[in-house]
Amino acid sequence: MSRAPGSPKTRGFTAVELMTAMALLSLIIAMAMGAFLSMNANASQTYVTANMQQNSRLALDALASDLRAAGLGASNGTVGIAPGGAWAMRVPTVYSGPVQTLTDPAGNSFTTRSVYILGAEPGTVGLSGAGDGIEGVVTDTTTASVACYATTSGAITATDCAASSVGADGVDHSLLVPNGPGQYQPLMLHDHQRASIIVPTSVGSFSGSPQLIQYLGMSGPIQPNPNPTAPFGFAQGFQVSRLRAVHWYLKQDRPDALPRLYRSRPTLTKAASTTCPGPDMFVDETNDPASGVKGVEVGAGPIESMQLRYVLDLVDQNDPTRYSMTDVIDPCASTVAGTIRQLREVRVQMVAIASAPVKDTNGRLQARFTTPTFEGSTAPAKADAYPRRAYVTRVAPRNFLPYRF
Repeated sequence: MSRAPGSPKTRGFTAVELMTAMALLSLIIAMAMGAFLSMNANASQTYVTANMQQNSRLALDALASDLRAAGLGASNGTVGIAPGGAWAMRVPTVYSGPVQTLTDPAGNSFTTRSVYILGAEPGTVGLSGAGDGIEGVVTDTTTASVACYATTSGAITATDCAASSVGADGVDHSLLVPNGPGQYQPLMLHDHQRASIIVPTSVGSFSGSPQLIQYLGMSGPIQPNPNPTAPFGFAQGFQVSRLRAVHWYLKQDRPDALPRLYRSRPTLTKAASTTCPGPDMFVDETNDPASGVKGVEVGAGPIESMQLRYVLDLVDQNDPTRYSMTDVIDPCASTVAGTIRQLREVRVQMVAIASAPVKDTNGRLQARFTTPTFEGSTAPAKADAYPRRAYVTRVAPRNFLPYRF
């Protein structure tokens, strides 16, 4: 097209100018994309870290709560137990489960242990904040009699030990709960220092008087041992509560799956044994799939490692400089009754692991994460791209003997 006479002269861009502008624009776009990818990677890392923190915190707080309640009703740290099968002894209210071998995403194998915690159901220990509830007490050792009393709005009446909730709190305060034909859930008899566990097999009907209890492990028709320091104690005046046994463990469904943390309510074994059955005295899916007891996942994500250390005051001096530590509490050890009562602290490390690997700004996986060590433990040598976050807490079982740090 021709230019009109007198109009200003115009010129287009040269090829060099166009190339330069395109190069600058490309550089700006590349820098912007790099910044965006970097911000996206950082945001993804922050999200993963936040999720891990939430998962491990929830799990750690729940475990710490159970550890604080260990031995509820047994402040000396051990309970007498006689489930039948020709064995009876005192066992610790906190003890270690068997060794578990897990595999991390890098293929490293490492070991951890589970933990069993024994105590009483809080709802069956004393009364609620409103003063309502059911209390049971041993009234006669020669006939194995238990009397239960219900308190509702300040009024106290004799009641059936199998009665359900009392008052307005809606909590199930019943002491006798069926656990299948011819058996009830285990009971804990205690005097707030020493305790024993029994498994009722039959209970007399309620007629306004104490109810007679038959239980596993009885020697003869009715010959309970009144000595509360013996392996089994059925002493007069002992309070009656429902046993609370919990088991915390990690479970890996398959070698390439990330472990997750579970909490179960195991049942007392009925298997015959002439010796202490060790950790298997309480059974769930981990040691007896036929038990039917399944654990419930705690938290909302994978937990790679759970490590515990137990701090003992073996010289009973309340001097932290003389405390000793152990990784394992063996329920069948001959010295356990004399050591567990001086358990001063439980140290727990929980390692949360991301459910998916993270990538760098170039979209590549980087093997830069390993399982954190815990008080001298050896970390796996091979790293992977799964971020981890370790949390440590120190828990003092509040029901044990007083102490000071």
